[in-house]
Amino acid sequence: MVLLATPVSANLSAGRDRSFGINLAIGAVIGILFYLGAQIIFALGRLLDLSIPLVAALPSILVALCAAAMLRRMNW
Repeated sequence: MVLLATPVSANLSAGRDRSFGINLAIGAVIGILFYLGAQIIFALGRLLDLSIPLVAALPSILVALCAAAMLRRMNW
């Protein structure tokens, strides 16, 4: 989750910036969507009788892939 939040907050200069609240809200939404997505994947895994290690690792793998893609697109 930290890797996913890095590209969102990388352009923060000061806490008084106008877009600080927007970036904070985007980070909160990303966290909530991760939680909901993980719960849906776990429920579908149990419903479809999928492999437990695969179901447990899938949310983390998806977040790592998204974070890597976002970090690659960042302008350093």
